[in-house]
Amino acid sequence: MLGSTILDVVIGVVFLFLSLSLVTSMLNEAIAGFFSLRGRTLEQGIRGMLNDPAGERLAGQVYAHPLVTSLTKPTTLDRLLRRKPRPPYIPASVFASALMDSLVDTVAPDSPDRQKLMAELGNVAISLPPEYDDLKRSLVTLIDSAAGDVGKIREALEKWFNDTMERVAGWYKRLAQKITVGIAVTIALVTNADMLMVANSLYADSNTRVAVSAAAAEAVRGALPGTNWDTLVSVNAALTRVDLTTLPVGWQADRRVAGDARAVPLSLDGWLVKLAGIAFTVVAVSMGSPFWFNVLGNIVRLRIDGEPPSASSTRSQ
Repeated sequence: MLGSTILDVVIGVVFLFLSLSLVTSMLNEAIAGFFSLRGRTLEQGIRGMLNDPAGERLAGQVYAHPLVTSLTKPTTLDRLLRRKPRPPYIPASVFASALMDSLVDTVAPDSPDRQKLMAELGNVAISLPPEYDDLKRSLVTLIDSAAGDVGKIREALEKWFNDTMERVAGWYKRLAQKITVGIAVTIALVTNADMLMVANSLYADSNTRVAVSAAAAEAVRGALPGTNWDTLVSVNAALTRVDLTTLPVGWQADRRVAGDARAVPLSLDGWLVKLAGIAFTVVAVSMGSPFWFNVLGNIVRLRIDGEPPSASSTRSQ
């Protein structure tokens, strides 16, 4: 019986983590879309590659190339904010073609024999203006390794781009993680999502504990792993069957409500414990909804497998 109680408490706490991490993920995606973070990070990486921090020279030409502009379609938000749309992703082949064209345009914009210049791209790179010295060294090394073969030059440029994009992906991942932590801290503080308080309250209140455990099982059955929106809908539907006023989250400012775990602490020790519980929640939520969905699914299956057989099933045996 004690083991079942503890398991239900764990399910309730993990369900809280899943719910908050889903909201955090959705807000993270909304922020990324609003500020065009993927496109901005990609552009930052390409500007660094092409020795053009301001995006006013070669990087600007690459982004203005028809192959690249065809990848973007202004959204309603872009039109409202009157901002230039940025592609969140550029295929390596498109980048290589746009860069080769832009290099020729930079060195000989009015040349009638572009194919010849393409075949002599090494000379084109050497002829770049002085402000491209860093880029010139990189390009000459790549082109020399291809021995003047245009196809191999293109492959070398694509590999260079893909290698750079691996670093850009790391930049974006770190940025997204910082945003996730910021959102998690805000949500945990606003909702008083104190993991220690939630665990203690669920342990003490059998009705809420059982209701939350059942809601968690229903949410797991009704959603697919890895699909944030479907999982959020399933979790929300499950929560509608729980008396939310009994859930141990939120702040209780009314001192007349005796024994309410949600009350604002009055002592330093109380605040230290409160902040520790909120910190646990922030760390957990930052781990992401896919992680907690899988954990919850495993625990719910363990809970179901550990239930004693019903009286009817026992008689049928």
